[in-house]
Amino acid sequence: QYALDGCYVLALACRDLDASEAARVAELGQGGVEGGLTLLGLLIFRNQLKPETAAAIRQLKQGEVRTVMITGDNAQCGYFIADACGMGRGRARMLLAEWKGLDGLRWSEMCLS
Repeated sequence: QYALDGCYVLALACRDLDASEAARVAELGQGGVEGGLTLLGLLIFRNQLKPETAAAIRQLKQGEVRTVMITGDNAQCGYFIADACGMGRGRARMLLAEWKGLDGLRWSEMCLS
């Protein structure tokens, strides 16, 4: 839900490692290191538009320039930003591309319902 409100979320967690685990942390793998964590909390950062962004997008649209957003952000956060600057209104389609390795890209339409 935070992403739909234009926020980035960073979870903070910790775990005590005994001496033998600490010595072989590189061998534990992601699951071995991340297992048994205690959640400490969430850091929530608001992603805000620059004041001139919405006006710039509006001018581009008035000039019949096609506007496209490409982002590496969380998809829901990107949706929030697109809506806030006027790109997501009307008949705009929101498409997600997911890299599937050797199978290439997988495209899907964003649906928030």
